[in-house]
Amino acid sequence: MKHTFLSFLRNYKILRDIPRSGWISCGIKLNEVENVAEHTLDTAIISMLLTDLFRKNGFEIDGEKILRAALIHDVEESVLTDIPYPCKKYLPDLSKAKEEIAREIFSRANIKDIEGNYDYLELWKEKKKGTVEGDIVEISDLLSMIYEHAELRRRHIKTEELSQHLRNCLDDLKPLIKKYKFLNEIIPKF
Repeated sequence: MKHTFLSFLRNYKILRDIPRSGWISCGIKLNEVENVAEHTLDTAIISMLLTDLFRKNGFEIDGEKILRAALIHDVEESVLTDIPYPCKKYLPDLSKAKEEIAREIFSRANIKDIEGNYDYLELWKEKKKGTVEGDIVEISDLLSMIYEHAELRRRHIKTEELSQHLRNCLDDLKPLIKKYKFLNEIIPKF
């Protein structure tokens, strides 16, 4: 059977059926939890907005690269599912497994952009590279979660686990805010 980009689309469609289990481990009921695809869309939208903010602050960045990376940043979860933050410490080879799954998904789908500018596995890795583009995707991923916290609080959903998760997100965001001080103008809005 010939594998095509349809193979990738099947993986991506699965993300609509996978709940963000980190919220469940925070005491949120399954029917109140976003799915991985919703989180991915939020991350991509926030990435688009941050791209404009970074450009406004003098950064020359590849917006297409950022959006592509944001759209695939959790694709491995179509196989691995969403693993809650507290569980990750028990899985020492999780990063290696995630990369192996992503590599398999992209190679099986045999997807490439028409001009050959983007290697999908490299785009998937971008978030952890420390480049400006990767940092924007990382910030967007965190802001998506922080925004979800605000939505849950608006619906009067509060647990100690949820508060701890928010502290973890904010702690992960601190070095990025320190690196890009102008983010202070938007963080309080979240």
